[in-house]
Amino acid sequence: AQKLDEKEAIFKKLTELHPSDYAFNNLGVVYLNLAQRELDTKKRNEYITSALNSLRQANRIRPNSITLHNIGRAYLLRQDIFEAY
Repeated sequence: AQKLDEKEAIFKKLTELHPSDYAFNNLGVVYLNLAQRELDTKKRNEYITSALNSLRQANRIRPNSITLHNIGRAYLLRQDIFEAY
């Protein structure tokens, strides 16, 4: 899938059918990418919150460095440098 909304739909369905750290992590990354492209602050924060929820779920299933890196990216998008560290 090329478009982010298509990727979002694919990974949402994948988290329903086969919840795995891979599916939740990639869904979180899609939300991070949407947040980076959003100009409206409220919508941007909603995407970041959705990303954090998905990434935390992925980390609960199987903690790994990639998911932790993406959680840090989400906090950086929120400009929360201390929490990102």
